[in-house]
Amino acid sequence: MYLEHDDQALTIMGVPFRNEEEYRSSLNAIINNMYEGFEPTVDDIKMSQEFYTQGPLSAEEILKRVRARNAVPNK
Repeated sequence: MYLEHDDQALTIMGVPFRNEEEYRSSLNAIINNMYEGFEPTVDDIKMSQEFYTQGPLSAEEILKRVRARNAVPNK
């Protein structure tokens, strides 16, 4: 199990965090969930980062993002 991260640049899967506290909190939470089988995407990391810049997302917004990510594109 490995999560791409850079302790010097404070990035997780290429997503930058504003400071070490936000970075470490997110990194620890994500890794702990990975032990339970969670496989994070870049969008998941972005949602984690947005928590610090925009506040918590509503359940409706989270579901909207998950549904959009899982939607099958029309051809």
